[in-house]
Amino acid sequence: MIVIKIILWVLLALLLLLVTAFSFPVRVSVKYSDNISLIVKYLFLKFPIDLNGEKKPEKKSKKAKSNLKQNPEPTKNKPTPKKENAAVKWLKDTFKERGLKGLLNVFKEIAKLAGTFLKPIFRNIVIKKLDLNITVAFEDAAQTAINYGYFCSGIYPALAVLLRIMKYKDYSVNIAADFDKKSPEFDVYAEISLIPHFVVFGAVHALVNFIVLKAKNKI
Repeated sequence: MIVIKIILWVLLALLLLLVTAFSFPVRVSVKYSDNISLIVKYLFLKFPIDLNGEKKPEKKSKKAKSNLKQNPEPTKNKPTPKKENAAVKWLKDTFKERGLKGLLNVFKEIAKLAGTFLKPIFRNIVIKKLDLNITVAFEDAAQTAINYGYFCSGIYPALAVLLRIMKYKDYSVNIAADFDKKSPEFDVYAEISLIPHFVVFGAVHALVNFIVLKAKNKI
C-alpha cells in the first residue's frame, strides 16, 4: 500500500512539473532580409534554427589536390545523414525561395495553413510584434508599378487572414513603390508567443476537425 502511495505521489509530482513547464511561454523571433534568422526562446534557453541552406563546400587549391593525390586519405565510411525534423523541413522548404516572391509565398503559405483545420492552433498564437517594410523597385517603371500591385494584392489579404485568426499586439506594414531605385528591398521582423498547453488543446481540437473533415471526404 505504501509503495502504491509513493508511486501515485511521484506521478502527481511529474504531472504538476509537466503542467508548470507547459505554462511558460515559448517565443519565436524571425528576421528576414538578405539572410534568415530564426530563434526559439524558452525561459533562459535559446535555440537558433538555420534556414539559410547548406554551405557550399570550399574549393581546394591545386596544391592541395596534388598533395591529396600523392598522399590519399584512408577511405572512411560516410556518416549516415540524420533524418530532418518535419517541422524544420517544412520551414526550409517554405523559405527556400528568396527575394520578394519568396516573402510573398511565405505569407500565403502560412495564411493557407491558418485557414485549414489547423485554425485552433493558430488561435492560440500571439503576434507580439510584426514589422514589415517592403520597397518595390525594378529597372523599368512600368514593371515596378505592376509588381507593386501584385505584391499588395498578395501580402495584404494573407496578412488580413492571419490577423483575423491570431491574436496580435503590435504590427506595422509598409509597402511602397520606388521608381528611382533599380532593385527591391525588404526587411521583416516578427516575434510570436505561445503557451504550450494552450497549443496542445488547440492541436486536439485540430485533430478532431481533421477527423470530421476526413470522414466527410473534404480533405
